[in-house]
Amino acid sequence: MLIINLSDYPNGKSCSSTARQLIKQGQDPSRVVRFMRGNTKVFNEDLTLGYRAGTRVKESTDGEWIKTVSYDNSFQRHTPRQMDSEVGLMV
Repeated sequence: MLIINLSDYPNGKSCSSTARQLIKQGQDPSRVVRFMRGNTKVFNEDLTLGYRAGTRVKESTDGEWIKTVSYDNSFQRHTPRQMDSEVGLMV
């Protein structure tokens, strides 16, 4: 199991983008990963790097819960109702 402490990474970098970066650097996508922030687990379930790399987090802008959705690396021409976790909302 690979244990990643997010305190060692730049602020604003998501678990999904960290997983994609690790796979590009040569890590095995089938390796199980646990993301930590200090001594606290980020996710309840430990999943593979490949799974985490294939997802992204969408934060709610209207009071809904945070969602995990498929990563599609798409460019958006309009402001979606829910923004990616790495994107700040502009008024």
